[in-house]
Amino acid sequence: MGSVTRTIRLDEEVDRAITEIAVKTRTNANLLRNKILRKYVELDYYAERFGVIMMFAASVNKIMEKLDDEEIEELAKWTGQYVFKEYVMFSFKTVNLRTVLKAIRLWGLMENFRYEESIKDGMYHIICQHDKSEKWCLYYRETLRAIFNELLSLDTSIENTEHQILIVFPDSDGKTNVKRTVSVGGRVDYYR
Repeated sequence: MGSVTRTIRLDEEVDRAITEIAVKTRTNANLLRNKILRKYVELDYYAERFGVIMMFAASVNKIMEKLDDEEIEELAKWTGQYVFKEYVMFSFKTVNLRTVLKAIRLWGLMENFRYEESIKDGMYHIICQHDKSEKWCLYYRETLRAIFNELLSLDTSIENTEHQILIVFPDSDGKTNVKRTVSVGGRVDYYR
């Protein structure tokens, strides 16, 4: 990916905060500015427009722990079939495999789960790793099941472990042996 040079004007307080964060995290200030702008372009812009709200993780976790498994499955199915579809339509104007995968990557950035996608031997393999509770794993698994099976009408295999969901389905585009990993921080690495 290429780069361009731009001159921008920043508030002194913002520039000072970025510099302090760069020093604390041992990051180059220019890389940090780029990361901040990338997060806005790839995530915050869509989240603000769609009405995503910020809540304390402890509060959301407390709500999730109060739900029984049947309620979580019902919430997840509704989220995958309706809310996620509206989010994809709002953000990308069409619902297809490409836009859904992009939306899941963005969801991973919002929810702090690691997303990995690969295509090998004619099969997509998507892995979502998280560090949340079993109830969250159930929520993620059933939301992803609704997205792939109901929204996209794909015949998928979905399995999970305590902190990981694996989705496998046939590659209808004919791509082979491409692997793309997107980390929580949003950096994309391509491997062949």
